[in-house]
Amino acid sequence: MTDNSPKHRIIADLERALVDLKRLESSNDVMVHIRAGHALTIDMAADIRQCCSEWMRQLCERTEAMKQPIGIKFGRDWIVVTDRLLYWIEKNDGSPARAVAEERAKKYRL
Repeated sequence: MTDNSPKHRIIADLERALVDLKRLESSNDVMVHIRAGHALTIDMAADIRQCCSEWMRQLCERTEAMKQPIGIKFGRDWIVVTDRLLYWIEKNDGSPARAVAEERAKKYRL
């Protein structure tokens, strides 16, 4: 079975959905989500994506304009939602790139 098989993709989607469900059940406190690594600064998101902060800022603006935002703007700064960034990476760069990004994201979880 290859990594791109339908069965593998379905299992991976279900595993991500289960993680998301557990997060929703855990808390509605935004600070809990930030400390858990569910929300990232532009610099953190750029590190995970392995790009510069300005490129990530532009990505936030582009995805917002396309009505598929990966984050939310607070004043002049962006807060990027980790799951949305990882989904964007998988959709645009593929599953191997997402796996690398998920590994890099682990250092931002407390």
